[in-house]
Amino acid sequence: MNHKLDFSAAWNDVVAMLKKHAGLVLPIAGVFIILPQIVMSIMVAQPDFAGIEDPEVVLNIFSEYIYAVLPWLLALSLIAIIGNLAIYHLILGGKNPTVGEALSLAVASFLPFFLAGLIGNIAAMIGLLFLLAPGIYLAIKFILAGPAIAAEGIKNPIEALSRSWALTRGNSLHIFGFILIVAIVGSVAMLIASIILGGILGLISPVLATVVEALLSGLLSVLMLFVVMAIYRQLTANAGAN
Repeated sequence: MNHKLDFSAAWNDVVAMLKKHAGLVLPIAGVFIILPQIVMSIMVAQPDFAGIEDPEVVLNIFSEYIYAVLPWLLALSLIAIIGNLAIYHLILGGKNPTVGEALSLAVASFLPFFLAGLIGNIAAMIGLLFLLAPGIYLAIKFILAGPAIAAEGIKNPIEALSRSWALTRGNSLHIFGFILIVAIVGSVAMLIASIILGGILGLISPVLATVVEALLSGLLSVLMLFVVMAIYRQLTANAGAN
């Protein structure tokens, strides 16, 4: 039987990993996660709904916006996958790779990670079509597939999803709660920082304010990556102790 996720221990592990690996992780995160978000935020203008009250018009504008940014979103996602995998290999792989070696390992494990994510996301979206809860449940059940691929050398995406399913057994609600708490607190902190810094820099240039917002959003994405790794580390340790 799996032990319940310890929120305090998981968060302490997040902090410890950040302190230990920040020097190696930040360059990867900066290039593959944060920089693409900054570029997209500058290159792609946000839709303007000011003064529009007709819901149908709003929906049409939003649909056109999504269609226009879809290539950017796909490119951003593919680049982020390499960054995420490199960070997973750097911290979870156990071989103490250099940044270059971690990137090479990320490229080598790209396909199983991509396929596992594709299958997991399709399953979660199908769940969302019926009710919100099944979709969230499936997303949580498959959330550790990426860390498992990097840490355990899994090449089969179905095996990675099965491994994630097994590790999260009996802990889905706890994992969801921990992720939700960190995401809410992190989002509030990001919003406050964005208002303060963005407001000040916005007086100099709107572009600077946009860059700050994208930077903070990227940092939050990196934080959530460490949260997932902390969950994986704790649950694999607990499974080994059984």
